[in-house]
Amino acid sequence: MLRILLASVSALALSAGLAFAAPGNNSTVTQSADFNAADVDQTGSVNGSSSTIDQSGSGAMANVIQSDDGASVGGEAANASTITQSGTTNTASVTQASSGAPDAPEAQNVSTIDQSGDDNSATVSQTGDSASSTIMQTGILSVAIATQEGTGAKTSTIDQADDNQVADVFQSGTIADGNLTSSVLQSGGTTNTSTVSQTGAFAASTIVQDGDNHAATSNQVSDGGGNLSSDIAQYGASQTATVVQTGVEATSVISQLDTQNIALVDQTSSGTGPLSSTITQDGTLNDANITQIGYLADSQVFQIGDSHSATVSQDASDGASLTSTINQSDVAQIASVTQSGAGMVQSTISQSGSDNSATVGQDGSDLTSELTQSGTLNIALVAQSGEMKSSLISQDGDNHYADVQQMSVTSAISTIMQTGANNTAYVKQ
Repeated sequence: MLRILLASVSALALSAGLAFAAPGNNSTVTQSADFNAADVDQTGSVNGSSSTIDQSGSGAMANVIQSDDGASVGGEAANASTITQSGTTNTASVTQASSGAPDAPEAQNVSTIDQSGDDNSATVSQTGDSASSTIMQTGILSVAIATQEGTGAKTSTIDQADDNQVADVFQSGTIADGNLTSSVLQSGGTTNTSTVSQTGAFAASTIVQDGDNHAATSNQVSDGGGNLSSDIAQYGASQTATVVQTGVEATSVISQLDTQNIALVDQTSSGTGPLSSTITQDGTLNDANITQIGYLADSQVFQIGDSHSATVSQDASDGASLTSTINQSDVAQIASVTQSGAGMVQSTISQSGSDNSATVGQDGSDLTSELTQSGTLNIALVAQSGEMKSSLISQDGDNHYADVQQMSVTSAISTIMQTGANNTAYVKQ
């Protein structure tokens, strides 16, 4: 194994009688063959550090440590690292810290890792000023971990192609520190997992998984005053997606297609935030669960085929607007919506053929519920409470049963339409 240890390449250049035009520490390492190791340690500079490592072969290790307390030089990053590895069982690690230019427009810590081959791992840790991390991996059994914390904007991109990939992103900042942005793309394989955790204002997360045995988690917390955004897209096989958001405002979009879908969104925002969430699932063992609290709120669940179930619970903590739409199609639908009030409140559930059941809820102000069911073992229950109220239930075929209780001191309207089979309808106002 060839190991190269560089404390500062600018010092090495002086001993060789060379001169660098660029300030700070500069290092370039190129290695070929198996089991090479390169350690680059660039600390204490105030004029910028740059490291490039290129390794081809298997079993290679690359480790870069950069710490620069000065501002960027000529619009470039204070710490910049590029690692390129080709071959199997390679390891890349980058640790960067800077604190001299929290308000600089460009990222102060910049890391790029590009690995091709199987069983590779990449770890990036960036602290201090604004940071950018890019990890690209092709090959099976890839692991990518990016941790970013401190002042300034943080951006992380992980792009993995092939089977058995793991991607974890951890970002933290505060209100004044700018945006947290994470993008994870996993394509072309089985057993891919991704976790994104963001703490701070203005956090945005995108996870795209293409392949089998998915699992994705996005966890966002705002310190106040910032927008949260999470988007998860999964295609074909054993999807699971979980988004937990807190803070001011919040939005979440999950789209899953064929097979054993489950999606859970839990949002808590108590600012001026709209809260919004959309889950779209396509086929097989669908399940969706949305819980929202505090101000406004929206929720839409669209499920299309197979063993549906959707549960939405909204609260909006007494400043409400609240809207929920659930649209399910053929086979074993069940939908439940619980809303609260003061102000507006609406719910639409539309189900089609097979083991239908729908339960609404609602608490107070203008209140509207429309329930449409089509064929087979229909049951629908709507219970509304104070103020204007309205409920429309239309059931088409088979073992109908509808129960509406409106519990009002003021206006109430209820319409139930049932056609062919074992009808029962009950309204209490």
